Amino acid sequence: AVVSTQSTGNKDWLPAYSLFCYFRDRFNTTDFSQWGEHAVITKEQVESLTAPTSPNHREILFNYFIQFHLHKQLLNASEYAKTKRVGLKGDLPIGVNRFSVDTWINPHLFKTNKSTGAPPDAFSDLGQNWNFPTYAWDVMAKDNYAWWKSRLGQMQKYFHCFRIDHILGFFRIWEIPYEHVIGLLGHFSPTVSVKLWELNANGIYAHHLERLTTPYIRHHTLNNLFGSSAGHVIDKFLEEYQHNVFRFKPQFSTQKKIEASLSKEEEYLKDGLFRLIENIVLMTEDGENFYPRIEMMKTSSFQEVEDYLKPALQR
Repeated sequence: AVVSTQSTGNKDWLPAYSLFCYFRDRFNTTDFSQWGEHAVITKEQVESLTAPTSPNHREILFNYFIQFHLHKQLLNASEYAKTKRVGLKGDLPIGVNRFSVDTWINPHLFKTNKSTGAPPDAFSDLGQNWNFPTYAWDVMAKDNYAWWKSRLGQMQKYFHCFRIDHILGFFRIWEIPYEHVIGLLGHFSPTVSVKLWELNANGIYAHHLERLTTPYIRHHTLNNLFGSSAGHVIDKFLEEYQHNVFRFKPQFSTQKKIEASLSKEEEYLKDGLFRLIENIVLMTEDGENFYPRIEMMKTSSFQEVEDYLKPALQR
């Protein structure tokens, strides 16, 4: 029998999810950026591609069928538990997968150039990167958080209470630029940035900021990190643009680029190269708003900065 979207009461999400599953299987990846013309989708295209006249409608219906029976089984289990005075608690993670139907259908609701994570703590000296995109809360507010209401409403069909994993994320989240792998180069969002004029007022000017916002790399830095491999690191990854002052070549300028470029034989260099990327004091994306790198005083960049700048940076 044909299972329609009406039969599960999930018209708002089921066609898009079923189409996502179809393309996932067709392209053998959930990374929709590799789906060619289907990398970006509209709601009108979803309707067309899941319509009964679609050549792929049989495969779409198969996913409807699976979801219909999952719905029936979980609902029956929930209702039975209730008759036995047993409550079911649903687990709701704060984030969604970067390559999920949610980010495919509603990319405007997510900051896909960011990742969620956690700052350094007792569990991890380097912080954590969970690789979920963060939320564009200002965009979500425009329709009174309809996406969240739909998500919670769906769970409410089956669960009697929720556990929201990292509920603090509704108020603030550790946000990391997508191009980085380690959590150290993030900051809380929302937060109050340090403005350029504030730095200037404390004696920190443009020529200082170039030094403070780019990885601090000198010969002794490299020798300390890499020992006898320092020469190879210089030859492959770095360029010396002033005497004894190095910077990463553009093709190695982020942790993700480095990770993608390493051969098996060079894997032992990864931690040291990541530490070089993290060896900064201040972070900025626009040159107007600045954020102190967490635990910046542990970096050699801070330790070797001019003494007269340190009090201003520690305020």
